[in-house]
Amino acid sequence: MTMSMTAPVAALTAVALGCAGAAVATSMTGHHGAPQVRATAPAAPPATAGDEVARLQQRLRAVPGDWQSWGSLGLDYVQLARTTINPTYYPKAQQAVDRSLALNHTDNVVGYAAAAALAAARHDFRAARSWAQRGLSIDPQSGVLYGALADALTQLGDYAGAARAATTMENLDPGTSAEARLSYAEELRGDLGSATSLMRDALDDAGSVADIAFTRFYLGDLAWGSGNARAALADYAAGAQADPSYAPLIEGRARAEEALGQTALALRDFAHVVSIVPQPSYLVEYGELLQATGDSVAAQQQYALVRTEERLFRANGVALDSDATLFEADHGSATAAVALGRQAIITRPFLDSYDAYGWALHRAGNNAAALAMANRALATGDRNALFHYHRGVIELSLHQLAAGRSDLRAALRINPAFSPLAAPLARRLLGAES
Repeated sequence: MTMSMTAPVAALTAVALGCAGAAVATSMTGHHGAPQVRATAPAAPPATAGDEVARLQQRLRAVPGDWQSWGSLGLDYVQLARTTINPTYYPKAQQAVDRSLALNHTDNVVGYAAAAALAAARHDFRAARSWAQRGLSIDPQSGVLYGALADALTQLGDYAGAARAATTMENLDPGTSAEARLSYAEELRGDLGSATSLMRDALDDAGSVADIAFTRFYLGDLAWGSGNARAALADYAAGAQADPSYAPLIEGRARAEEALGQTALALRDFAHVVSIVPQPSYLVEYGELLQATGDSVAAQQQYALVRTEERLFRANGVALDSDATLFEADHGSATAAVALGRQAIITRPFLDSYDAYGWALHRAGNNAAALAMANRALATGDRNALFHYHRGVIELSLHQLAAGRSDLRAALRINPAFSPLAAPLARRLLGAES
């Protein structure tokens, strides 16, 4: 890592860990539920981040004018929010970032990096892009700031720009974080072979337990999204050997178990993961599996918790976009889903937002507009089973029977177990239309 400022290396390393966006994010490989912004670098364990917060607080009590430590504290609060799914850390992060920049707004790379991380975590990707660019104007050799820029550009729909930024990051600061971003760029293009190869490079370069757990999770997700649940389960298990507490691995294992027909194990793992990390997407997945198994009462309890979590995120400055749109479309109000989706494609013009908005429009009965959005969601070639399922249902609703059947078959071919609710429905629709 080449840095022209005297910012602490630990703080800027945290940018590579924290600029991916949402808390513990799920991969965009097509599972049903509430998509999140995919993490492109591992998150430090909560205990580690908490220890660092305590150390920095002690330092700042002694030296309150230390702008670098204020920036580092902001980054660590973002980390804590990500790993604990507790958005109440975001206002604390904002206060630390503001203090850092008030003390030094000219060459404060740490402050700009922390501001970018916080903006991305709150799904304000235009602000994240701006903060990353301001940091790069000071230090154009910062690989981690190019990583932050790549993440923001991805979520803003500038996939070519994001790939260029990730390539620059790899040239400046090669390793797991850059290779993970390059892997995601290939995944969005539909080249899962290259995406997997790059993620294996990221695993080979993993220098910590967190890196190993992170890369194994995404290798598992790439396998699961391709319909290979057994290979996915093996990667999740290998990741858990490195870090059994890493919540995404537990969630991934539950999905793989569900796909393999191990329903009791899947329910147990989902119950466990939502008890320790109540991420809305996990709650939705658990609720939908409960619903698929006939336990509608327990499913509704999970959906009620989703709404509680959404209120908490909103109250702490997090914009709800594609995940909330899909949840409303499937389990709430189509009118509310359309309103959320319309806003989502403005603030986050990413593939997920187009898919979610299209599905909301379908639920509201506007299938012509829905199809236009569904086409946008699949425009890059992303092999996403859920996207194909959504477009297939929309096409059938428009009496485009051949196209609808083709998309439903594509969804099931990509991942036969992409959703405990939607995959069986796709099979039934194909049977009815045959």
